Amino acid sequence: MKKYYKVFLSFLLFSFVCCFIGSIKVGAVSYDKKTYGDGTDVTWSLLASSLPAPYNKTQNITINYNGIQKMFYFNFEMYIDKGLLVYGDFTAASQVGYNNDFKAVSNGYFNTGSGNISVRGEYRYVGLNINGMVQTNSNFPSDSASFTINDLRLVKYSLLPQNIKSSYAVPVEGNSIFEPVKTLINDENSPAWNFTNQSNFHTIKEMFNNSGLSDEIFDYGVVNSWGAGGGSIRLFFYHPNDPSIYRYATFVGAVNPSWQKVFPDMQCSLTFDRNGDIPVYTIEPWEQDVQVVAFTNTKFNDKNNTLTGTQHDLSWHRHDNPTYKLFVNNAEIINKSIIESPDKVLICPSEGGVILTYKRSELNSGLNYIKIKSEGRVILGPLVFNALSERTIGINVKAIRQPTPPVAMISSESFVTKGQNICFSASDSITTEPGAYIKDYEWRINGVTYKGKTVSTIFTDIGTKTVELKVTDSNDLTNTKTKQIIVNDVSAIKIKELSIVKINGKWADFFKEGIYISTRDMPVYSGINNMKIPIGSKVDFSLKIDGLASEVDNIIVETYLNDFKEQKLSELRLNKTDNCFENTWNFSIIINLSQLPPNINNDALICIKFQYLTQDGNKKDFIYVNNTDWGKGSGNTYGKNKPIGNNYSGQTFWYDCSKVFSYDVKMKRAW
Repeated sequence: MKKYYKVFLSFLLFSFVCCFIGSIKVGAVSYDKKTYGDGTDVTWSLLASSLPAPYNKTQNITINYNGIQKMFYFNFEMYIDKGLLVYGDFTAASQVGYNNDFKAVSNGYFNTGSGNISVRGEYRYVGLNINGMVQTNSNFPSDSASFTINDLRLVKYSLLPQNIKSSYAVPVEGNSIFEPVKTLINDENSPAWNFTNQSNFHTIKEMFNNSGLSDEIFDYGVVNSWGAGGGSIRLFFYHPNDPSIYRYATFVGAVNPSWQKVFPDMQCSLTFDRNGDIPVYTIEPWEQDVQVVAFTNTKFNDKNNTLTGTQHDLSWHRHDNPTYKLFVNNAEIINKSIIESPDKVLICPSEGGVILTYKRSELNSGLNYIKIKSEGRVILGPLVFNALSERTIGINVKAIRQPTPPVAMISSESFVTKGQNICFSASDSITTEPGAYIKDYEWRINGVTYKGKTVSTIFTDIGTKTVELKVTDSNDLTNTKTKQIIVNDVSAIKIKELSIVKINGKWADFFKEGIYISTRDMPVYSGINNMKIPIGSKVDFSLKIDGLASEVDNIIVETYLNDFKEQKLSELRLNKTDNCFENTWNFSIIINLSQLPPNINNDALICIKFQYLTQDGNKKDFIYVNNTDWGKGSGNTYGKNKPIGNNYSGQTFWYDCSKVFSYDVKMKRAW
């Protein structure tokens, strides 16, 4: 049986009837206690409410016997005293062609006689059943040798001889109209097992045990009634030593509400807003909870469109005025929709999904498995029927970490002249924290505070100035960056740019005449093997200077081999007349293998140093040529491969000593 909550009502058929009788006085049908057991007065309108279907709607039956219509009324006295569902009385048998014998029994139910003579005993037939067949009295004395109920054995009603079936008014259709409640009657916990015969007070369970049977009641007994008014089942017996002896006995009892009708199928479903047998949700490090959307509904399959009248009486359905409830994790869903279709009733949330919130503080770090339960309930008076659905989800709780602060970056010139407007930009400042952004830029320049991603200022005196940038992100995390700015006098002379114009003009297959290669983008500096300058190559340079460049008449270019402690390889003296045009000086350098020591390695680091001659003949270093800022650009800092401790004012290049230039030309290799 489907799982349900049983709510038992405590009532017994006969105690109910006794209370019922005591209240009836007016408009009653009277039965003389001189004929019946005790006589009673009762009305149909009051008695019918205690009868099972279809008796509660059938006050009388009509029989056509030999062309004559005869009407027989329901026998109130037999039902109240004996629990029998009978129409007419013992005289009805003779009216439909049966001889009704009477046998005296000291404790018989019936009285007969005339005058002062009164005999108590039993009739063979007590009346008619609802189908118009005679109903045999199970208490009618045996026609053969005496025996007790314990001498008899149960027999299936379908196996009775035909004449016995007729005599005992076994319905032709058997128990077919009670088929819907077959499982209820046969259930091992069914109240039918405790139905009692009111004459000998044996139970159906005892009768089955006496016969050594454990079969289903439904196959052996004819069900007279089943429902709110109680139940009545007739069992049939035979004598194992005398096959001609058949008897039947009626067993009656109360049927509590949970067993009165069969409950139809119920189904509960549960899905989520993520797929998979076990949907997995995630609480990210910056999140405190996660929301799970559960979709649930319950189907009450009452098959309302296919039930017959009798099946309606024996089944719970939507017309029994049920109350529908829906739960998720034991919390009732108040706003729900009830959708009726011909064969089922659908109960579902009105707003679609049910949102379940799971907090980080209630879970463990890592993967948590959580069971979610959905339940639908159909409440019918004191009865509660339900259907369940249970599924598991996973919630992966990622550990909380401290958010990453932003990174402040300052973009600007490093050398400026006094009175020059200089612009500072924080555009390269970044934050790597997911979802975070930089919300504030604060600058401190010369003791003054500025706001904004880009600011500008003018330094009015020379010297080294410190610029400070503080950035704040949306998580209120900060980072500070400082940069030194060198402010020179306007008369200072500085190198603006050094670039390679070409490498060996004859190498036309690889470097066209006039190609501009800036040293700030030159890959040869990184020391990658196939990008080094072949030894013996002629390298043409272009040097641009700034400041009071007109005062510079001569520039000295010296080359050194790093490996041998500033071993000078060559020196060039450039003059303005031959080598300079509009502050741009052009010169060439050739480093031959013969200039290097014989034990040189495959690689040689060549350093180029620049100085200029003042008008009084003194050598001076250019401003802007130093170990930290020379050639800076595109993310590379030139000068880092210079010898430690040597403060060259120049640039460095790698040369490949393993192959001379002519070899590369022959093989058509690019450096």
